[in-house]
Amino acid sequence: MRTMLIAVAIAFCVGVAAMASGYYLWTGGWQARSVQPAPSHDTTAAAQTPEPLNPPSEDVATLNSLATREAVLANQMAALEQRLSNVDSNSRVASTFATRAEGLMVAFASRRAIDRGLPLTYLEGQLRERFAATQPRAVAIVITAAHNPVTLEDLRLALETIGPNLLRKEGARGWWSSVRRELSQLVIIRHSSTPDPRAGERLQRAKRMLDAGNVQGSLGEVMQMPGANEATSWIRAARRYILARKALDAIEATALEGPEVVQSPQPAPQNQSAPATGAPSATTDTTTNPQPQD
Repeated sequence: MRTMLIAVAIAFCVGVAAMASGYYLWTGGWQARSVQPAPSHDTTAAAQTPEPLNPPSEDVATLNSLATREAVLANQMAALEQRLSNVDSNSRVASTFATRAEGLMVAFASRRAIDRGLPLTYLEGQLRERFAATQPRAVAIVITAAHNPVTLEDLRLALETIGPNLLRKEGARGWWSSVRRELSQLVIIRHSSTPDPRAGERLQRAKRMLDAGNVQGSLGEVMQMPGANEATSWIRAARRYILARKALDAIEATALEGPEVVQSPQPAPQNQSAPATGAPSATTDTTTNPQPQD
């Protein structure tokens, strides 16, 4: 009986010890593992206060840099647009000058052919294409003159041929023209068979003017001579020569003027914002944003 009591007491003590050990392990060991050591005050404050991504000063500097780059890029784009506009305008001006030069070459080549009594060949089509719209009558006169050429040398040789006839008195059919011409001059009494000395002077002046290329002046002298009615063919040829040169002058003037130069409109300057204007707004934005509280 005594032995049984001792065994029960020992078992009771072992159970109490086991319970105490289990309670200790439960309340002490496991909780010690789960609980971290308390951080310091500085570390806690640093952990509770999140750092901003960019400080306010860095945000303002970044915005200012972006605004400056934007203004520089805008100025570069405006300069490129201006250069493109200038290139387009210069190309149009160059095209206009090229067209004008081609027209002048056609006009000068036509004059050279007319002066030499040569056919126009391909120049006839160029004259119609370039000047028929603005100078239709002049183009028609030049083409007609090329088909029936009259050169300065032709007029000179013909004047030498008809010179003696120009010094003789006119017949009865030209009496009224003779009277008008005589009234316009000084009255000189002489025998009817005597050649008019002034007619000889006129003939010489007409030849000199013709040698100098002044067909208009030579024609005026011939028409004032006593035998002007004997020179109707020469007068018609001289008038055709003069008319063709006037038509060539009109064509050359049109070629010199050329088509109107169209200037492209210049783009209006754009008002670019200064880089400094973006800084206050950036500062305002950063100051109005609420900061995280500790």
